[in-house]
Amino acid sequence: MFVSGDLVWRIDACSVYFDRMLVRGWALHGRDPIVGATLIFDGSGREVRLSSYGLASSDVAAAFPDREHTAQCRFDEWISAPLEDLGAPFHLRFTLASGATIIGPDALT
Repeated sequence: MFVSGDLVWRIDACSVYFDRMLVRGWALHGRDPIVGATLIFDGSGREVRLSSYGLASSDVAAAFPDREHTAQCRFDEWISAPLEDLGAPFHLRFTLASGATIIGPDALT
């Protein structure tokens, strides 16, 4: 789990299968709801919007009962990507309701 100020996020699963990558996790911000998440491959700079962000997350809500915006903060997505991106480090960029963005630390596939 990564904690940076009001941002808390975690990658629960990340696996490469041939030309696709599974990315599953959750993210929440204590004061400003997250409205979108984007995966950015470090090497190529290629960006992939995680359109699944906002899935139900009762487990996260139970784990963080004192935080708001926990009921729908999961993502679970298969990403098609060029082979040079698969298995490479990446970052996640979170877009907040205010329009601000936060880039999390490196995550590894």
